[in-house]
Amino acid sequence: MDDDEFTELYDQLHRPLFRYAMAQLRAVEAARDVVAETFRIAWEKRHALKVEARSPSAYVMGIGKKVVLRQLQDRQRHPEQVYEDARLHRLVTPAGDVADTVVESRRGQSIFRALPPADQLLVTMMTSPNLTPDDIAKALGLTRNAYAVRVHRVRKRIAELSREYDAPGAEVRHEQQRGA
Repeated sequence: MDDDEFTELYDQLHRPLFRYAMAQLRAVEAARDVVAETFRIAWEKRHALKVEARSPSAYVMGIGKKVVLRQLQDRQRHPEQVYEDARLHRLVTPAGDVADTVVESRRGQSIFRALPPADQLLVTMMTSPNLTPDDIAKALGLTRNAYAVRVHRVRKRIAELSREYDAPGAEVRHEQQRGA
């Protein structure tokens, strides 16, 4: 993978990876660290990306998920880090980043509220760091395959709602819906 392809991959994935890390870690600095570490690892493996990975995007997101998991495990071993993350967030986060976080939060809340209740429950369970896919499937009375199908469908719905939300003029519709 050459530098231009890697840059394109970064441009495509850094925001979704940051949002995922924020959802899991709930700390801006920790999420930024995840993005930086993920792309550092991907950079080191960039020559193998094209050869080994069928989908470089999925490969990089898989690296990101492992980095997030490592951070979550570190937090369990060192609970004082959670407090330190929150303190650092208040001290070093520029106002622009907070505004971006608020916009992303509102966007996510709007999309979440547009989902049917069953999908809201599934998404809520999926974002819990303490539940594995097997735990969720068991709690919902689903087989592994049925759970995988539900996850696939809810991701498609979220992608559709996300495209609708990002469409031109959507912010006006969302403001009108809030006021109604």
